[in-house]
Amino acid sequence: MKTIKTVLTILLLSLGLATTAWGSEVPSYYPKTFAERGTIDRLSASAAEIVIDDTLYTLSMNIKVHSLVTEHSSLRTLKKGMKIGYSTAKMRSGSEQVIELWVLPRNYSPSVN
Repeated sequence: MKTIKTVLTILLLSLGLATTAWGSEVPSYYPKTFAERGTIDRLSASAAEIVIDDTLYTLSMNIKVHSLVTEHSSLRTLKKGMKIGYSTAKMRSGSEQVIELWVLPRNYSPSVN
């Protein structure tokens, strides 16, 4: 009986580790690293603004959005609290504009290579 419990415990732990590893993977169309990472605090597509980790950014008119299920997505799929990777570009005014972003898994951690 003790052996069965030990085997079941090991199997359940292995399954948990495999699920965690799978959950932090990203699709092949995602870059290996991201220029910036953060959490969406607020998003207004109509105002072309996004707040990421308490920093306000303008959204590019040609923003590229990528999700975990499709390479080309839209701003409508983004929600407050989502973890994202993103790239910015300087505008003439000197402010930063988000030009591309990727939705990240909740338990995302960058791979160490």
